[in-house]
Amino acid sequence: MSSHTRRLTIGIRWLAKLAGAIVVVPVFLLLLTEGLGRRGLWTMNPLRLSPLDASLMSILLVACAGMIIGWFNEKLGGEIGLVCALAFLASCITLPEMRIVWLPAVILTVPGFLYLLSWKLSRAGTGRAPLTRTAG
Repeated sequence: MSSHTRRLTIGIRWLAKLAGAIVVVPVFLLLLTEGLGRRGLWTMNPLRLSPLDASLMSILLVACAGMIIGWFNEKLGGEIGLVCALAFLASCITLPEMRIVWLPAVILTVPGFLYLLSWKLSRAGTGRAPLTRTAG
């Protein structure tokens, strides 16, 4: 791997970590400030959420967990974060009441994509191809 590619990979890796932190911190602050109590119609208490809201919140939290995992394992964290972020984005686009949050849902996909890009670039010059299955 050339020096330029190595620096680019490290830069993308840290950009992914920064983007993940920028996404994860507000989600957890939302959970903290909104609380898990019984305040009004909007609550994040899992026992009071509708099934749709509970599933969307679960997808969002698993996406954030993927971004945290990405700090230690880029491939796994990127895959989890990107798949869950895309599922959340698809939900936001298809559900009429969720269309207002589609832009934050797009931003949610960035860290997962960057983690996977960093993982792919780190494997590019080492002679180690990313694992792929072949039909046998």
